[in-house]
Amino acid sequence: MKTINDYAYCSKIRDFSPEAKLAFGLLFLTACLILDCVGVSVFLAGFMAVISIHYSKASAVQYFALLSVPAVFALLAALPIMVTSGGNLWFCIQLGGTAWGVSSESVAQGVRVALKIVGCVSCVYFISLNTSMTDILSVLRRLHLPGFLLTIAELLFRYLFVLWEEAGRIMTAQRCRLGYCGVWRSIRSFAYMTGMLFFRAYQRSGRVYQSLESRGYSGELPVLERPREKASILYGWMMVGIAGTMLLAAWEKGAFAWI
Repeated sequence: MKTINDYAYCSKIRDFSPEAKLAFGLLFLTACLILDCVGVSVFLAGFMAVISIHYSKASAVQYFALLSVPAVFALLAALPIMVTSGGNLWFCIQLGGTAWGVSSESVAQGVRVALKIVGCVSCVYFISLNTSMTDILSVLRRLHLPGFLLTIAELLFRYLFVLWEEAGRIMTAQRCRLGYCGVWRSIRSFAYMTGMLFFRAYQRSGRVYQSLESRGYSGELPVLERPREKASILYGWMMVGIAGTMLLAAWEKGAFAWI
């Protein structure tokens, strides 16, 4: 199974300047947060989806499968917002002497929040699917963040995938022995897998530290910088995105009411 890091290394724009890719994603992420417009959120979600699918070599099915997880959390976050005790309620339930229900205003607010979350996550996915963690940390290193923090972040990120693969091998072995047949057996197998994973992670951490020390580890992991291509096409997409965002924001705020 491909991870987000795999897509980043296979991206068509992996050799573009990481500063340009981070600026691109963060610019539209900030716009989605600040403007608070439904049209802008929908536009940026679609705009980032098209660009991410085109450049990251992820199919539309794979991209929307990745997006489905935060979309579910966005829906769960929006549901409590849709419940209100005032206004013109569509239906209501009496609880503690107060009528709780759903109104058109609360639904609109919940949908607005959910779409904003999806739009922001789409901007983050553009960065994640097209920029490796090594490139992101190199940008942060040039911004003079503490080197030991960046080294810890790099090691943690690397071994998240190592532990993920280890967990996959353990679960495959358990399934071959019918370890997930039935609820209680599944709970027992999952608990055993979790404990074994922590034990193996502890063992691996010791071996990793010894190997780092044997190679002259001094608190930082130096990375060889590759030559970068010009991100001219990315700046062109940025102009298109800015134009679309500004037009939709102006339309929703009523700037074109005279038309």
